[in-house]
Amino acid sequence: MFETNFRRSARIGRKFRLVAPLVSLMLAATQAQAQPNLKKGEVVLTTFSGFVHDSANPPNVILPAQIDPSRYVLRIVDVRDKSLAPMGANWLPKAVYEDASWTAANMGQVFGVAIDSTGAIYATATTVYGDFRTKCTGPQPVGAFGSGGPGAVYRTNPITGAASVFASLPNATDVGLGNIAYDPTNNQVFVTNLGDGQIYRIPIVNGVGGAASAGPTQVWAPF
Repeated sequence: MFETNFRRSARIGRKFRLVAPLVSLMLAATQAQAQPNLKKGEVVLTTFSGFVHDSANPPNVILPAQIDPSRYVLRIVDVRDKSLAPMGANWLPKAVYEDASWTAANMGQVFGVAIDSTGAIYATATTVYGDFRTKCTGPQPVGAFGSGGPGAVYRTNPITGAASVFASLPNATDVGLGNIAYDPTNNQVFVTNLGDGQIYRIPIVNGVGGAASAGPTQVWAPF
């Protein structure tokens, strides 16, 4: 009887050993799609998405210029290997993560960056890349501002990586916002508004599944 049960347990054990690698592979695939935790030597980078170029003459920008909405404006990059950095020129390090929602089509152009205690990334709408304002027609060309408009503060879900509008500040008109800073003690962010010259305090109300919402926004101080 003992020998029969032992053999049965051994067969069950072999089945579990076969299932375990499959579960590990499934977990690995799921994790590969999620926003990773920042490692030492990795940074969050905001960049101008660039212009639409003439396909027949790639270096040439189609005039009047059109912002390329398909390119990324936010990414996580690895800056540990500086041997690839060019001397006296801009350096775009290798991206280790880019979510499909981190494009100009969704977020527009962003500049200020902050990271909260959950790993969520915050980015503010901007017009700091002044080149597009002189080359494009109209005060707000497509791709200049995202779904939240010129006063938008975007937040990424630290689990899924998806970026969405966290808050939208008033009076930003067509100039956008400035920088953003995170206060870990009180779990809130401070944002400068270039439209009205005010600093706004926005509490963070954490939800489930990496989600969060903005608490009552208050004008903290002028600058």
